[in-house]
Amino acid sequence: MKHFSLKLASLIFLSGLFLGSSIYSVPLFALPAIAQTLQTKELGDRLLQQANQQFRTRQYKDALQSSQQALQVYQAVKDQDGQAQSLASIGRAYRALKDYAKAIKYSEQSLAIARSVNNQKLEAIVLERIGLTYFTLKEFNKAVAAQEQALTVYQAIKDQNGERRVLGNLGTAYLMAGDYATAVTTHERSLALSLELKDQAAIIAAEVDLGGTYTFLNNKAREAAEQGEQQRQTGQYLSALQSKQEALQIYRAAKNPLSWEKDPYLEGETLAGMADIYDILGDFAKAEEYRQQVLIVAREVKNSLQREQLEARAKTGRAYNDVTLSKYAKAIKSWEERLAIARKRVDPTEESEVLIGLGNAYHSVGNYPKAIEYLEQGLAVAKEDDPRYAMNARSFLAGSYARLGNYSKAIAYGEQNLALIRRLREAPKTLEAHFLIELGGFYNAAGNSTKAIAYTQEGLKITQETKDRSTEGDALSALANIFESKGEYTKAINYQEQALANFREVKYPLAEGDALINLGNTYFAMKDYNRAIEYHKQALSIFQQIKHRRREGLALNNLGLALFAAGKPVAAEKVLFESIAIWETIRQEGVGNDDANKVSIFELQASTYRTLQQVLVAQSKFNAALEVAERGRARAFVELLAQRLETSSAVREQTAIEPPTIQQIQQIAKAQNATLVQYSVVHDDSQAQQRSQSSELYIWVISPTGKITFRKVDLKPKLSGVSLAEWVKTTRYEDLNVRGLGLVATSTASPNANLLDKANLKTLHQWLIQPIADLLPKQPDQRVIFIPHDALFLVPFAALQDATGRYLIEQHTIATAPSIQTLALTRQQRKIGSGRPEASSALIVGNPTMPQVTLVAGEAPMQLAALPGAETEALALATLFKTSALIGEDATEAKVKAQMPTASLIHLATHGLFDGDRGLESALVLTPTANEDGFLTASEIFDLSLQANLVVLSACDTGRGRITGDGVIGLSRSLISAGVPSVIVSLWAVPDSPTAFLMTEFYNQLKATGDKAIALRQAMLNTMQRYPKPRDWAAFTLIGES
Repeated sequence: MKHFSLKLASLIFLSGLFLGSSIYSVPLFALPAIAQTLQTKELGDRLLQQANQQFRTRQYKDALQSSQQALQVYQAVKDQDGQAQSLASIGRAYRALKDYAKAIKYSEQSLAIARSVNNQKLEAIVLERIGLTYFTLKEFNKAVAAQEQALTVYQAIKDQNGERRVLGNLGTAYLMAGDYATAVTTHERSLALSLELKDQAAIIAAEVDLGGTYTFLNNKAREAAEQGEQQRQTGQYLSALQSKQEALQIYRAAKNPLSWEKDPYLEGETLAGMADIYDILGDFAKAEEYRQQVLIVAREVKNSLQREQLEARAKTGRAYNDVTLSKYAKAIKSWEERLAIARKRVDPTEESEVLIGLGNAYHSVGNYPKAIEYLEQGLAVAKEDDPRYAMNARSFLAGSYARLGNYSKAIAYGEQNLALIRRLREAPKTLEAHFLIELGGFYNAAGNSTKAIAYTQEGLKITQETKDRSTEGDALSALANIFESKGEYTKAINYQEQALANFREVKYPLAEGDALINLGNTYFAMKDYNRAIEYHKQALSIFQQIKHRRREGLALNNLGLALFAAGKPVAAEKVLFESIAIWETIRQEGVGNDDANKVSIFELQASTYRTLQQVLVAQSKFNAALEVAERGRARAFVELLAQRLETSSAVREQTAIEPPTIQQIQQIAKAQNATLVQYSVVHDDSQAQQRSQSSELYIWVISPTGKITFRKVDLKPKLSGVSLAEWVKTTRYEDLNVRGLGLVATSTASPNANLLDKANLKTLHQWLIQPIADLLPKQPDQRVIFIPHDALFLVPFAALQDATGRYLIEQHTIATAPSIQTLALTRQQRKIGSGRPEASSALIVGNPTMPQVTLVAGEAPMQLAALPGAETEALALATLFKTSALIGEDATEAKVKAQMPTASLIHLATHGLFDGDRGLESALVLTPTANEDGFLTASEIFDLSLQANLVVLSACDTGRGRITGDGVIGLSRSLISAGVPSVIVSLWAVPDSPTAFLMTEFYNQLKATGDKAIALRQAMLNTMQRYPKPRDWAAFTLIGES
């Protein structure tokens, strides 16, 4: 309004609305005293003329008296036209004296008479005056109505000056009434008419009016947009949307060919801000609609930097929106395209933003190592003078490290952000509160609830001071989670209900749904399952309404868990199948063909498959539970193998990506002519969405005839609170004396040492084998294929001992597989291999020239020891296969990779490096060169196309990797993915001499029998005679086709 007052004054005074010489041309002279005998029309005219003169000299009271006297005269002589003019003059006087009610009253009386005598000129003038009076009273709609009527009359009598004048007044009235578009077009009509009349004074007045209107609109739009941003930052989302909508309406009103102050950039910024708010409100379709408008508006922006900023903001919002909607592959592709562009034009600001966006996408899909890689790049590129991106990167980095359990790293990044935001004087306090709440969460996860509460309460205090209801809700919800983890459920519920009220107040459905889920989880922990069900149903309804698929799947999972706990397994089964359907849709449609991301996202979904198995077993639906167990393991691996098999038309019709049915599982067992043993480790999810200790072990045995038998083992009393993973690890160390990489010492101390004194191979045999011993084949040459799960992937099945001390390998021929369905696919791989042209001779590698390796970040690299036994082993095998071995300097990474695709058999006797966090970085050690580092990683093998029917990794830890719901992510998986149907790998660091002996025995037996599983068993038995300790002969396992 501060820009309007001067403009308004010019409009009013330039409009020339004085009922004087411009309308009457009677000469001025002094009037004698009025006598009743002289009441004639001429007297009335002289009185009215006298009033006009008094108006000019601002003698408004005298003008009023003269006008009243003129009215009396005109009434006496019954001159209606004179009465109308006198009443108009009286109304004018009262308006000048600021008695607006009387001004309107007398003007309306004048208007009625003028219309009755058809005095259109006076009618138009009076209407114009009424409009100005209403304008003064700030009754702008009435002002518009009166001015519109005046305009119609002026146009009817073809009074262009009056028309031009009213258009100016009308434009201003529309402006103040909030009809900005009509205000602009009306002022432009006034200017156009002034130009047509060639009236310089009118032209100047019209240009002033129009320019003032644009200035007013731009200022008002900026004020509305800024107000909207402030409201958004304090959680007033609906008010923010309303303010930005007002700004948008104003910007669009000013978009006209004559608008020299129009600013499409600000319009685009407003549209982008509205899109962000719609995201918060859960209306993602509306958000996308506004981002599309941003891109359209951006084309009109002449400034290239501003245009690029608008386009980047729209694309950034769209990518984050895609992540929210579980369209991860689409988001990643978008970020990658933008990253290439940003690097090409050397734009560090956009590069940093894009790298952070990529990190967020990988974090959301559960691929935390990849997320950290991109986020650290984004942090390094971020400009020091613009801390926004650096803080954003640290925040995401903290979250990713927390997910990996590295809370000290997460806290360090959080503290850096907090210190930085406190140094920035003009930084919003809400951001400080956000970082405090975030840090509270990390401290709570690290087990420091005291600090967690202190930080979160400090953040809460800031939000209450700034009246930021949304972030206040975040703080309240965070406090609730802390108290829940402490078992203080009453406090947790109290805080969570306050948070819920906040989120409902600000209309934030995502946060409202999350608060409802948290309340449901708390009541679940209290064993109040009916209340838990009620809250999870409310959350589910919200997520379904806003079409948030990932949260819908989560709500269904938690609802199923609560229903099961409440003794309603049928209802639980239904909703858990619905949850799984959502998870599988997300993996198929949202993740795309990225294998690593499919593996990672499944880790976020695995609990649903576990719970559903429990629900089905509780109903004695053992076969259905087996289907779910198979449906929930190695899915990414199965899909990857199936896709790669499709390259062969011979098997295209046989390839199926759908999980196997019971009938198909039985067919696979028959085709393998083996007994399949599938394990499933079930966890006691006493807290929804929290992975707890192993509680039960489900075992299915499928005989070669297709008969399926189910057995169950209760692990709770056996483990006594110790995790199954820790039990297996202790067994490996205590009974086998193997640990870690075999290259560096690792701690074996455990806080549960007193509970692990029974952790040995015999105990594992009691749990894993004894319950099904009667179902296993009696003949030792009949195959048993174990399909492990979870920590059981690290169990050396061959070395398990029964009560009499006999090892399992002495009784059975053993192989392993990630899942039942992979057995069918590796069989198809073998068939493809048999149909190919004969491959070249065997590739034998032993004891390369070892490089140095950094095993611990920040520490000096260490020299890997030479393996003379591996060299002896390779030379002996080369003689056996009548080929030359690659030894020492000849065993370069480049040479090995070049020969691998055409080799019929591959044997690599070297060091193996195991990466438990990033399985695809596990590697085989070869001779480095100028262009190769000497580490053949699983990710590099993954991209090869191999023809070998068998690969033997005679190296340390080659069977290990990152254990996931998709199996072990490491060297063996990459080799099978690359086309190899059978792989022999080791589960620990193997001694040099016994390995050389075992391998020679294996190949001799393989030549004699042609059966890999039987050959490996006999080699182990023969090695056992010379080297009786299991660590010397039990490390190797056959994966895939036997």
